[in-house]
Amino acid sequence: MTFLIIIKSIYLSKYAVPLRVVATLKLSGQNQSSCWPLGEYCMKHRGIVLAALTGICAAFSVNSSAHHSFSAEFDENNCRDFTGILTDVDWQNPHAFFYMDVLDENGEVHNWSFQTYALITLKRAGTGLDYFKRNIGKEVWVRGCLAKNGRDYYASAGLMRAEDGQLRQMGQIQN
Repeated sequence: MTFLIIIKSIYLSKYAVPLRVVATLKLSGQNQSSCWPLGEYCMKHRGIVLAALTGICAAFSVNSSAHHSFSAEFDENNCRDFTGILTDVDWQNPHAFFYMDVLDENGEVHNWSFQTYALITLKRAGTGLDYFKRNIGKEVWVRGCLAKNGRDYYASAGLMRAEDGQLRQMGQIQN
């Protein structure tokens, strides 16, 4: 069984205006046609017509990346505590990122990047951009899990405590 949709158009200035859409279904070597959307044939076989239109729309749709789960990117068995100076925040969808200067065991300072929940989730929990801005340049504590891909100085933030002493949930809570 084959199905074909033909769109005939005229052009008025810069807009293409469909004049008539003809649906053709080939059944056992016979062609049956009808004008869309009122034709009797299209009404009887609207499931096929709808499936074909859905397929066409899907073929021309824009590619979008799917959202990832926590466990796809971060190792819940490789979590640790970080203490350092909050240096910056990147407040954009789908996740906010904040940056901290953290002193390692050799006395070297590294700028770590931490991914948070989605912005709407942070806002609903009472943590907005102003919270991060108020704490830039101040010492904060973060519980985070390292990236699975081995990316240096990158983790998911689970919990955060700034100088106000309040423990805030920034992402999925880890062990």
